Amino acid sequence: MVNSLLNTWQRMLIIKPCCFCTGLVDPSELLANIEAQIVRVKEEAISRKEIMDRIDRWLSACEEENWLEDYNQVCKDFSFSFPVFIC
Repeated sequence: MVNSLLNTWQRMLIIKPCCFCTGLVDPSELLANIEAQIVRVKEEAISRKEIMDRIDRWLSACEEENWLEDYNQVCKDFSFSFPVFIC
């Protein structure tokens, strides 16, 4: 998305700088377009960060679940090896 923003910027300003002089491009319209693209890119970045945060939480939960399963298995093995008698 950033590349497309830069490409738009290059097409409008670097390749065709005379567009402003001839009135083919309204500078305020161009600025509004660039600002809208910046807002959209920021929203997409926030969305991606939220997705990555959810994935990280899910992976942590999976690791914790695996650890608990291993711990429970060790406890079962230990209690089977060393029975406890309740009087």
